Amino acid sequence: MPLKFTKMHGAGNDFLIAESAGEERDWERIAEEICHRNLGVGADGLMLILPSERADFRMRLFNADGSEAEVSGNGVRCLVKYAVERMDVKPKDGRVTIEAVHDVLEAEVTLESGVVTRSRLSMGPPHFTPSEVPVRTEMSAPVLDMEIDVDGEAIAVSCVSMGNPHAVQFIEMEVDDYP
Repeated sequence: MPLKFTKMHGAGNDFLIAESAGEERDWERIAEEICHRNLGVGADGLMLILPSERADFRMRLFNADGSEAEVSGNGVRCLVKYAVERMDVKPKDGRVTIEAVHDVLEAEVTLESGVVTRSRLSMGPPHFTPSEVPVRTEMSAPVLDMEIDVDGEAIAVSCVSMGNPHAVQFIEMEVDDYP
């Protein structure tokens, strides 16, 4: 069965957005194949928009490796733009609600002539506990300045989850000057 999708970009990430009525398909395999940068369309993930009884719509996110993730801030902003402009989702008081794995998220939307020109997403509180990120470490929460090996060089990262695990490195130089 063919899959209709739209490719969207948000703040350096790209996603394939597809509407789904909730049909069961092998989404993990589909995401892995279609998101492959050389053999597929290429994307950071496949995002599904589904019906919801708790929000304007429900989302599912599959990373490029086929694993299912909880949420992506950049991806949700793409979903909101798609839903408002293509599915006729009407913001209520300038807001759209999205049912994610564990929460209902709220996006503040700015419209100009029916086009979403800006969206801001409330992601809720960050998670710093190693089991919530998740990250394997002997450190207790928060995981700050944990040394990891990158190409033979030790760098210090802080670990946090906003729905997907992140390793953040604080630097005191311009990003463009970073090696």
